[in-house]
Amino acid sequence: MVAGGEGTEGGRGGAQGEGAEQGEGPSTFKPHTLGDLDLDAILGTVLSEQAATVVAWQRDVPGSWGALAARSVLATRQALGRSLTDAERRIIWQALWDRLGTVPREP
Repeated sequence: MVAGGEGTEGGRGGAQGEGAEQGEGPSTFKPHTLGDLDLDAILGTVLSEQAATVVAWQRDVPGSWGALAARSVLATRQALGRSLTDAERRIIWQALWDRLGTVPREP
C-alpha cells in the first residue's frame, strides 16, 4: 500500500477501469486492491451497523454469520467499486471471523 494512495497507477499496467479517473485530482484516489483499503475500518462499520446480527451470531442464530459475511463483502465491494474475486472474498471472511472473535459477548 502506498501512503496517501498517490502514484499507485504507474506500475499496474492496464488496471481495470484505468482512465476513469483522468482529470480527477490526487485527493480523489480510488482503491483498486484490498491492500489499498482499511479493511478493519470497513468491518468495524459493518459490525457497528449490524450490532443485533452480531449478538445473534454470538447466540448461534442460524443465518447470522451469512448475513454478516454478505454485508462485509458488499461494503468492501462498494469501497472498491468493483466485484471481488473468490480469493478476496475469502480474505474478507477470515478478517471478519478474526474480528468477531474480539467482540465482547453479550451477557
